[in-house]
Amino acid sequence: MPRFPFRRPDGLESTAPQPRPAEPQTAPVGTADRPTRDDLLSRVSEYAPTIRPTMTVAEAVAALRHHPGDAAYGEVYVTSEPSAGAAPVLLGAVSYRALAMSDQHRLIAGVMRPDVVTVGEDVDPEEAARLFRRHRLAALPVTRDGELRGVLTAADVTDILQQEATEDAALQGGTQPLDVPYLKASPLLLWRRRVVWMLLLFAAEMYTGTVLKAFEDELETVIALAFFVPLLIGTGGNAGTQITTTLIRAMATNEVRLRDVFKVVRKETATGLLIGLTIAAAALVRAFTQGVGGEVALTVAVAAGAIVVWSSVVASVLPLLLRRLRIDPAVVSGPMITTLVDGTGLIIYFEIARVFVTAIG
Repeated sequence: MPRFPFRRPDGLESTAPQPRPAEPQTAPVGTADRPTRDDLLSRVSEYAPTIRPTMTVAEAVAALRHHPGDAAYGEVYVTSEPSAGAAPVLLGAVSYRALAMSDQHRLIAGVMRPDVVTVGEDVDPEEAARLFRRHRLAALPVTRDGELRGVLTAADVTDILQQEATEDAALQGGTQPLDVPYLKASPLLLWRRRVVWMLLLFAAEMYTGTVLKAFEDELETVIALAFFVPLLIGTGGNAGTQITTTLIRAMATNEVRLRDVFKVVRKETATGLLIGLTIAAAALVRAFTQGVGGEVALTVAVAAGAIVVWSSVVASVLPLLLRRLRIDPAVVSGPMITTLVDGTGLIIYFEIARVFVTAIG
């Protein structure tokens, strides 16, 4: 793959329109430098308007007339003279408005602004897209050691965010993203994308059976406790999924960061307490309608509230912790958070039963 090719409108000697100069290609990059699908360089546009600081405004305008479509970038990048095997160094930028309003004999070096927002080529594409949107840019230069390597445009950002949203949606459903349109995906490809997650979730769910085995005596003593197991673990998973869905979206838009973990935990714990009280009341009513004794009904109500609060705490911490470990927090959504809460919720349920049910205690 060739390095980022740049237009070279330098060398003009008059303000008269000149033939469009050739667009030279620099030396090819080595295998180690070749970007992969997930690299930022593989997402950026290949061309951008560039001028030199030694040009006059008139020369720059004359050269740029040959590329009217480049006005969509909003500004022109000022670079050094390119050398063999290396990309030009980004020195600054000048807006089209500044070119139009400046004295035609001034040098570009006196018109350009050096404080250009840039992003390194090793930055995650999603982070670069956020930076683009945060600064409300028309284009974002991609650099390496000061060398201009590419330009991220609004179209590139749209593509990046669309792909990231697709990947997050797949992870939240407990599967790997597809690289092809769904209707073109074969059953074998779907199997490969889903089976790993299914096996991981299956292995994680096995400890739920281990918990039930550990409390076998309690279940044999009070059979009615088993009636409410699906209800309680389902409630805990639902509560956790609600939080992770909201929190992951807030993290994606930079509303929540790692330093906000204590604020998030306090907020979600308080919300969990309110929801837990509501669910506990509903569980109490449901238990009485099932005709179980008062001890079991109280156990179910208290356990339901406690499991909701516990799920709220776990779901509010895990996404931020995974982001700190550089793991996509979307993996804790949906099936994963449900699996994590199932076993721990059962432990809470049976431990509460030991307190309230006389036959067990």
